[in-house]
Amino acid sequence: MSGIGWYGDLGNFLVMPITGKLHTFKGTEENPEESYRSRFSHETESSHVDKYKVKLDDYDIKVELTAAPRSGMIRFTYPKHEESRIQIDLARRIGETSSEQFIEVVDDYVIRGWMRCTPENSGWGNGEGQGNYTVYLVVL
Repeated sequence: MSGIGWYGDLGNFLVMPITGKLHTFKGTEENPEESYRSRFSHETESSHVDKYKVKLDDYDIKVELTAAPRSGMIRFTYPKHEESRIQIDLARRIGETSSEQFIEVVDDYVIRGWMRCTPENSGWGNGEGQGNYTVYLVVL
C-alpha cells in the first residue's frame, strides 16, 4: 500500500544525520537552527532513477540514497567534528505518530528497532485505510 499517494503513506520513520548540539524538536522551515532540520540548496542536489544526493548545508553532511527491493540504503559523509550522530525518530511519521516503538543499540556499529502503526495512530491513508503494520529497521 505504501506509495499510492494517500495521506499518511510513506514517511514511516525519520533518519537525520547531524553534527553539534542534539536537538529533539523537528522545528519549522522558518527557524531550522532551533531544530534538527537543515537547509539545502538545489545546486548541491542530484536526482536520478537509481539514486539521490544532496548536501545538508547546516551540518555540511553529504547524503546519498538508493533503493533496493524491500529496503533502502543511505550513506552519510560527515565533516570532521567532535559531535556527529544519526538521529532516528520512530514516533514521528507523516500524518501522525506511531503507536509503539522499540530501538536497541546492538554495538558501536549496529542499531535495530521497529515501530508499529495502527489505524488509531493514522495507519495508511490517515487511518482511513485501516492499516495495521510494523516497520523494522537495521542501521549498520
